Amino acid sequence: MALERGDVKGVLITGVEAINSALKVTKEGHEKYGWPKGEAASRELDSSEMEARYSLALPIRVYPLIETAVRASKGTSPEKHNKFLGELFARYSEVFFHFHFFSFFSLD
Repeated sequence: MALERGDVKGVLITGVEAINSALKVTKEGHEKYGWPKGEAASRELDSSEMEARYSLALPIRVYPLIETAVRASKGTSPEKHNKFLGELFARYSEVFFHFHFFSFFSLD
């Protein structure tokens, strides 16, 4: 991958919402959507060799590492960080409750 090789100076990291666009580009071609042709647009949506080597392809395995690094860099205790995350995601849940009709899945 270009980032692993050091061929690029920066990358855009997105959430799962970008997968739909990437799947369309992979399936229908980059020309239709105006995406530049290149490694990111042409490679299949799978994990890199490095991600596979350390079983880091799924967000459920990566996010805890990121949260631990964030917590440790701030010198925050696990308990305090968990409280912060609980309060943060409680707000997300409140927004979802009011705007659930925009969700990818049904509440039924």
